[in-house]
Amino acid sequence: GVGVSIALPLVAQRLLGEVTTLAVVGLPLVAGSGLCFWFSARSQRDRVAMAFAASAVASMLLLYGFGAVEVGRLQTSRTFAAAVHQQSPTGPVTVGTYGYWRPSLVYYLRPQVNLMYTEDQAHDFCRQWSADKYLITTADLYARLAPSLPSDVSVLARQRWFLRADELLLLGRDKSVDTRMGALRWPTSSNH
Repeated sequence: GVGVSIALPLVAQRLLGEVTTLAVVGLPLVAGSGLCFWFSARSQRDRVAMAFAASAVASMLLLYGFGAVEVGRLQTSRTFAAAVHQQSPTGPVTVGTYGYWRPSLVYYLRPQVNLMYTEDQAHDFCRQWSADKYLITTADLYARLAPSLPSDVSVLARQRWFLRADELLLLGRDKSVDTRMGALRWPTSSNH
């Protein structure tokens, strides 16, 4: 239990790049081992077995009920889909991926996801950029695609690739900033 409480957060830090609260998964094992020792010293074997089983079940419930949710929130597809929906809440979107693919993208984004396998496909995708178009790629590939990108396309989100060392980027036009010309007008009064 102590080993699990120490090891899980360390492994999560290394693999996920984020400190998590996975240490709680080992706490039932620590409490259960204390109870097992207590009951064993008093020759209460039935209670040793019950304490052992209860601590194992509690630890597994925490691992799959809490730990899986904690780790799942770090999934890349979910984060990028939320960013796309925030930028384009009402309309249909076009999403492409180059150097990255997870089936969960289709689940979270709902539209068809365009997979690009070659650099030429990615450059063509970038040259024909429309208003509701997004691209998910790695930081390394972004450097090679940058010359093909329109000047108003920027990095909207970035996140470490789940269980990998690579950084992923979501590219698109930032719609939170209104860049239309002529939107500002001088106030006029009826006295002039």
